[in-house]
Amino acid sequence: MYFTKLLPIVRDDHDKAMETMRKALDMVKNEHINMFIFPEGTRNRNGENILPFKKGAFHLAIQAHLPIIPVVISSYRSFLDHKKKVFDDATYGVYILEPIPTEGLASANAGSLMQQTYDAMNEIFKLTTLVNKEDLWMDVREMRILNQKKVEKDEDGGKEEQKLQDPLIEEAKQ
Repeated sequence: MYFTKLLPIVRDDHDKAMETMRKALDMVKNEHINMFIFPEGTRNRNGENILPFKKGAFHLAIQAHLPIIPVVISSYRSFLDHKKKVFDDATYGVYILEPIPTEGLASANAGSLMQQTYDAMNEIFKLTTLVNKEDLWMDVREMRILNQKKVEKDEDGGKEEQKLQDPLIEEAKQ
């Protein structure tokens, strides 16, 4: 783990977890490394929504004065059978979203920064659960359009589903 600079968080020991976060902050500031953090803190078994985030990564970003660059990995529901513990052909998407700045934020803003990041990431994650694995190569705008067309088709067939409100979809339809 030393060579990969992996910093596991000991979840059941607050003091050790805080020490790990201090090491992470030191590495970011002094070694100028990039850090990839999974803010859920555990694996997601249901795959329908991203799990709630922990605040540590957001405190770290604020203290380091670095932007959050949200990265969404599509749901693995389409290729992992939890009951049989078997993987199918793996097609997944990785989506890099717009950076979220932290300049001027204080630790008191960590909760709102966390929620802003969660909302942006969960929207994309949910879209990945709605498209076929063959469609995961699409960019986010195309996935939104495809999903909107599916929703409209379902509405015509009498099914009611929540309609995404997105000005990009309306623009693309014209």
